[in-house]
Amino acid sequence: MQTFSFKLADLSCASLPDNKGESDLKSIFPAATEAELGTALTEKLEVGFNCLYIRQGKTNILVDTGTGEGQLLAALAQLGLEAKDIDFVILTHGDRDHIGGVLEFPRARLIMSEKMLESWTDAEKQEQMVDEFIKLFQNKIAQEALASREQERRHFAQALLPQIKSRIQTVAFENEFLPGFKLIDASGHRTDHTALEISSEDQTLIHVVDSIRHPVQITYHWASFIDSYPDMVVETNKRLVERILAKDALIFGAHLPFPGLARLSRETSGLEWHWVK
Repeated sequence: MQTFSFKLADLSCASLPDNKGESDLKSIFPAATEAELGTALTEKLEVGFNCLYIRQGKTNILVDTGTGEGQLLAALAQLGLEAKDIDFVILTHGDRDHIGGVLEFPRARLIMSEKMLESWTDAEKQEQMVDEFIKLFQNKIAQEALASREQERRHFAQALLPQIKSRIQTVAFENEFLPGFKLIDASGHRTDHTALEISSEDQTLIHVVDSIRHPVQITYHWASFIDSYPDMVVETNKRLVERILAKDALIFGAHLPFPGLARLSRETSGLEWHWVK
């Protein structure tokens, strides 16, 4: 099991792989053309499923919980940690690959945005959360498979939330909830999609979660095939990029190739992406 440890000033951090996949740019970004990307359009690339761990003093913090069926717990074990050692879990949105393992962390305080909790507990908004996901697959997969996707989507509200509601702490966007930690409204991928800023001393990390999946999005401002609101994703990504540049922030992404870390710089030729490995 491979993990990637790094420092953010006095914070000890690690990228933890829950899983990984493989795809190509054309499949991920339907708007991409051969004229723009050439042979890179169909070259295979790694799709990460990365979770972020942070140790702040004696406090263990985890961002998202994987599917519940992946390698996250084994990755934590590589750091000498068990699920019961996690003090806080920050949940970024209600997709299964981010919340599926939440019951594995019985002692953790669960942090989410006010918007996320409202989206999943208000009856009308909950239906919107289901619809915005299901529409991505309509007329593309069989009805039986579509019904399975819908059931999977409802699982968070119907099966998980009732079991964890006593441990949930909601946070307003841009309000510090742990020293140096702020949630960022990053709607677009989903209505409840949330990014995260972590600052320590003079260093900052911005976790873009599912908003940015590949550096090609910095140049072409494409949304991915799995984004519910493509136009909103484009605007969200522009805001995130400006924030990253303004703070010279380290980038972490859930679906960037492991370890999911990069930096961005503004050069005379334009923006340049630099992988951190």
